[in-house]
Amino acid sequence: MRKRLGEILVTAGVIDELQLRSALAEAARWGKRVGEVLVARRHCTDQEILDALASQLGVAVAPLSTTMSIAPGVLRLLPPNYARDKQVLPLLLDGRTGALEMAVSDPAAYELLDELRFRTGHEIRPVVATPTEIAVAIEHFYFGAPRQGSPIQEFAPPGIEVPSFTPSPDDSIFDHAAPGSPSESRDGPPLELDTVRPSPVRPVKLEASPRREPPAAARSAATDPSTQSAELTDASLEIIRLEAENATLRSRVDRAFEILREAAIAHRTLLQDLAEKGIIDRVEHSRRVQERLHKRK
Repeated sequence: MRKRLGEILVTAGVIDELQLRSALAEAARWGKRVGEVLVARRHCTDQEILDALASQLGVAVAPLSTTMSIAPGVLRLLPPNYARDKQVLPLLLDGRTGALEMAVSDPAAYELLDELRFRTGHEIRPVVATPTEIAVAIEHFYFGAPRQGSPIQEFAPPGIEVPSFTPSPDDSIFDHAAPGSPSESRDGPPLELDTVRPSPVRPVKLEASPRREPPAAARSAATDPSTQSAELTDASLEIIRLEAENATLRSRVDRAFEILREAAIAHRTLLQDLAEKGIIDRVEHSRRVQERLHKRK
């Protein structure tokens, strides 16, 4: 018998039956994942779910890292937006057995595993990872890894290219004539200075205002690479998290419209059947519906 995520968490003692029933009701109502609801309610953490799934189902934990390599042909087995929406990432294709190793957040989602098997044409060997780890890996492998060799690009959000700049010899600030030496333009003859007529401009004495030094803490923060790297890393992770949430919300809205459309079709079908059997009058039914809608206003 296949155990669901909620049953696995109850068996492992992570949550109780009451918490599970409440989470199942909310998940069914809003089209959410049960694990997502449980974490949002702080009944458990992503790591507790991962540990329970790994121990109860005997599946391995996915060693997700942006330094690992995934063959392009393996990534092409799933469209990027599909992988992002389903929170799955293909990792490795076993050349001997033909099984596809797939990182998933819920290896007990058997309908999803069947769908992945049908879509890829391979048997699925699930390995478990947290939703956040999968989201970060998907953004890295599907939507563009940072360019190597650029310390800024290393921490820039996915899809943002930071142009590099290397000064050329022509840009040297020392490539100018020194005071007192003949001045010569790059593209023209030497400049001739009029030393006979005095200049009509009177000399003006300029006094430079004292330079203000920034506070020591500000100077340290501005020049500390670790501080800048940490800020950029936090910003990148926050963008990835928001993109994952945005994709999830879009999926829920699409599902809500689909449910609404199906409900409307079912209502029309039922109304037609009842009218054909003479149980209700369609005109009278329509009038009553309009009255109720008017009362709500």
